[in-house]
Amino acid sequence: LTTLENSVFEYASVSAAVYCHHYADPTVINNTFRNNVRGVHVNVDGGAPLVAGNTFTGNQIPIRTYSRNIDNNLYDNVYMDNVDADGNSSNYIYVYGDGDDQRLWENKTYDWLADGAPYRMMENTHVYEDGNEEEIAVLKIYPGATLVFEQDKYITIGHSNNDAGHAGALQADGVTFTSIDTNTTWEAIYFFNGTNDDLTTLENSVFEYASANGAIRCSHYANPTVINNTFRNNVRGVHV
Repeated sequence: LTTLENSVFEYASVSAAVYCHHYADPTVINNTFRNNVRGVHVNVDGGAPLVAGNTFTGNQIPIRTYSRNIDNNLYDNVYMDNVDADGNSSNYIYVYGDGDDQRLWENKTYDWLADGAPYRMMENTHVYEDGNEEEIAVLKIYPGATLVFEQDKYITIGHSNNDAGHAGALQADGVTFTSIDTNTTWEAIYFFNGTNDDLTTLENSVFEYASANGAIRCSHYANPTVINNTFRNNVRGVHV
């Protein structure tokens, strides 16, 4: 029943104009967020609020959220002239969530849509469900989306403990994976034993500025499908 729409939110603090936690899922549509320290902040224990059709302008941080709280709920937003406290462009969706306790863990597909700004990967993202191997956490990134990694950050799919019950998958079609700075590198996308090979496909995507670990690194018998992509300006492209 909670809907915020066609409204203006301005001059809010670092706590954010709209702050979601304790599994709150308000609907936030067709608003203007301007001149805030933070526009929308979804806490790690927040839900997946629908944030769509909004305009973010003049904010230091437009949206700050956690990887597990993104699921078909960010789209059709406009990001323009947002600048952080250091004077750098902040036209990003800031994504946090480090460690196994903040991983994408449910037996479902997490849909990351192409919104009006790149996902800025501030921490490491882990994807696996720890039930049985029939239960799989899937990260699906849609065409047109961009993931911009901070230096040395990475994604892991599955778990390295040789237990196939810790199952995860990654599906990326038409996605760009890149570094926040062309003078630095992000670490890798790691595929471990828990990777569901049948569900994991990377295609028509761009991988650039990855480290010596490889933009794609396969270990623990992981066998993703990697087809029709471009690997450019990496230390290593694919490392098996």
